Amino acid sequence: MSTTIKNSEIIDKVRRLMYVLIGIITIIVLLFLYMGYLHNKYAFETIEKEEKKIASKIYENTFNDFIKKYESIAENILLDNNVLQALKNSDRKALLDITLPIYKNLNKENPFLQVMHFHTKDTVSFLRLHKPEKFGDDLSSIRHMINKVNSTHKKQIGIEVGRYGIYSRVALPIINKKNEFLGVLEFGININYILDVFGKKYDFHPILLIEKKLFTIIYKGYEGVAYSSYSDGYYAIDSQSENEREKSCNNSITFKVTDLKSATNDNIGQILFTKDMTLYMNLKNTTRNLSIISALIMVFIALYIIRIILKRHIHVINEYESRLNIKHRSLLKLSNTDHLTKINNRQAIERYLSKELKRAKRHNVQLSLLMIDIDNFKSINDTFGHNTGDHVIKNIAKIISTTIRDTDYCGRWGGEEFIILCPETSSTNAIVLAEKIREAVHAFNFKIGRDLTCSIGVCEYAEGYDAEMLVGNADSALYSAKNSGKNRVIVYQTP
Repeated sequence: MSTTIKNSEIIDKVRRLMYVLIGIITIIVLLFLYMGYLHNKYAFETIEKEEKKIASKIYENTFNDFIKKYESIAENILLDNNVLQALKNSDRKALLDITLPIYKNLNKENPFLQVMHFHTKDTVSFLRLHKPEKFGDDLSSIRHMINKVNSTHKKQIGIEVGRYGIYSRVALPIINKKNEFLGVLEFGININYILDVFGKKYDFHPILLIEKKLFTIIYKGYEGVAYSSYSDGYYAIDSQSENEREKSCNNSITFKVTDLKSATNDNIGQILFTKDMTLYMNLKNTTRNLSIISALIMVFIALYIIRIILKRHIHVINEYESRLNIKHRSLLKLSNTDHLTKINNRQAIERYLSKELKRAKRHNVQLSLLMIDIDNFKSINDTFGHNTGDHVIKNIAKIISTTIRDTDYCGRWGGEEFIILCPETSSTNAIVLAEKIREAVHAFNFKIGRDLTCSIGVCEYAEGYDAEMLVGNADSALYSAKNSGKNRVIVYQTP
């Protein structure tokens, strides 16, 4: 009887211990599942937030690059006295003869550039390069950006609906040397350019949403436009069908990058980006399955699996953070690089100049700055066209880059001007470098049928100089070189 009681007590203790162990395992597994849920939720939210940030930055850079490029082209066109004279004389044929080849080249380079349009100062169409046969129509009731340029004589940038689609537009006032306002020159790039850029270059899938009423007005009768109903208020212009988009929704995130607003702040639509998250979804499912399996094994093995999976999560986050850092560095490099020459842009040179000036002041070391300008560059653009001008600028950038030292900085200051920053260099040694560059430019075959030269101004840092003074003095020396016959190097002399 006593033995039976003892055995019963042992069985009860063992049973209670088993219950305790089962309870401990259950609690650990539940805690692990909850921790896994929180970790996946945090990781997914972090990834989604960073993807949105990257997409918005890329969209902003793409839009700004377009604006800068075509604003520069428009400014160069409006430097042509023949263009201004044709506008002043209302000579449409002369203006067409001058500008149609330019438009054709630009459209060939980027087929999404579909609008090049001259307007009168009354917002009447003077010349559509994309539809030369159509002119003389009053656009004042629909082209608010052009109205604003005409009233303020200032450039306007934005998105606006026209008779043939939605365009990102840049519109510049046309003012001749006598300060006479002649009208407006406008460039427009089809909004589908964004879809094309992101579809080809980045791992985002873009979707353009347009209000249904507006879509019906713009695209009525257009058979080549692929679209589907996105919601009650929008149609989606998207390479994916509605069924394909529904299938991909479970493994992707979709977020708004920007609202599309007109010049009068009316709603046009939105641009959305879709990001495939299959990799992270699969990881989440794997974690869940491993957690369920871990419930069937002993507590120590469960703890070991928890540790392994947590390490895997950390590795994935670290790997993704590494990818984000790479993308960030790529964006930083893009923001500091001149799009034409692939050398430093003005923003980067200004930063290097600030850094080297501080070092020169603190350590009392020498610092010289060279400012270079291509001689008679305007005549090259006028004679051979802007593509040849770009070819010249790119080759001179290569000459400079291969001539300077590894410790020097070079960059495009603007237009046909370049700056070289030479740390720990006297003006004497800077002159030697400047002469090498000048001779190399003169000797180089640019394949334009004539020699090309450059003028260079040199200035050495002196006590009390700031960045503006150093650049200004080098520019003053460059001005002297230009006035002294060009194709020469002149050093700034303190008055």
